[in-house]
Amino acid sequence: MDSSEKNYSFYVKIKEEYAPGTRETNESASLKYTNLEGKEITLNVETPKLSIGKYRIEYYKQNQDKTWDKTSAEYTSGYGEIGKNVTTKEKTYSGYTLDKTVEGTILSGELNTNEEVVLKLYYTLNTEKVPYI
Repeated sequence: MDSSEKNYSFYVKIKEEYAPGTRETNESASLKYTNLEGKEITLNVETPKLSIGKYRIEYYKQNQDKTWDKTSAEYTSGYGEIGKNVTTKEKTYSGYTLDKTVEGTILSGELNTNEEVVLKLYYTLNTEKVPYI
């Protein structure tokens, strides 16, 4: 390489809708331009292999009778890179406290292409004992 030549690395983020699975590299582009010094520059861009997994976080609030109602649960979902670990995003609910000891709690999971990773957080109802006078 000539001492006047330089190599540059950069990433180009392409906005797209994600779907779980893997897409092999199949898109490339080449851009030629002349810089301010009159030197012709060629940029070659190739999209990388893309492996995306889907996850869902379920938030359960305890009922007055101490049961958990799945029909009233809130959900958040998203996508991430296969093989990466995804963790829960805690929320705050008035009158409830996050209880990580409830059976069925899942705080993290590794994304994969086979199935959606489901994380679960449980919030117990705050109760106060009032002394009887």
